[in-house]
Amino acid sequence: MAVAVVKREFWPAPEPLGRGPMAAYFDSTWHAAAAPAIIVGSPTAPLQLVEFVDFECPVCRQAHHGVVRDLRARFRDSLAIRYVHFPLEQHRFARFAAQAVECADRTGAASAMIDLLFLRQDSLGIKSWGEFARDAGIRDTMVFAKCVRSSSFAPRIDSGYELSRKRNVPGTPSFVLNGWVIPGILTSAEFIRMAEAVLAGRDPTK
Repeated sequence: MAVAVVKREFWPAPEPLGRGPMAAYFDSTWHAAAAPAIIVGSPTAPLQLVEFVDFECPVCRQAHHGVVRDLRARFRDSLAIRYVHFPLEQHRFARFAAQAVECADRTGAASAMIDLLFLRQDSLGIKSWGEFARDAGIRDTMVFAKCVRSSSFAPRIDSGYELSRKRNVPGTPSFVLNGWVIPGILTSAEFIRMAEAVLAGRDPTK
């Protein structure tokens, strides 16, 4: 029930691409949206997926274990995901989780930490940050825990949050694929079809 409420609050019901007010549209300024992002994959990959994300958001967890996982499996090295922090105010541990991803990125473990945060989302506030670090394969758990409790990456997290607000991002997760803004939640099949069209240089809304 809680997940359903979050969906209604932050995300409108999906509609097919290319029809009605929910149709995907192209934004030529999308590179600015990708600026304060954690990049998982190559920054020169032909597919660049920007995700405005809150690591405590249950809908983000669903998307991560659904469409994001399927896109990564389908496109592999052709896909990079750029995570822009958008920690929602009602989520108590969202900023700490964003800081954890930034701290993990220092050791090359950002992808592992993101996977772990979504996998163990119900342990936020219960499991120590040292334990999260250990399970993500980070050796110096004490340094990591200290990093998470610091404000080292506050300006970067704030910049992602402010950018999300300025661009009127409706909630989390929100996606932009190579400049194509996706206003609704797509199924894996719809997202893959859209990505294949982008790769082929076609309009993905047709």
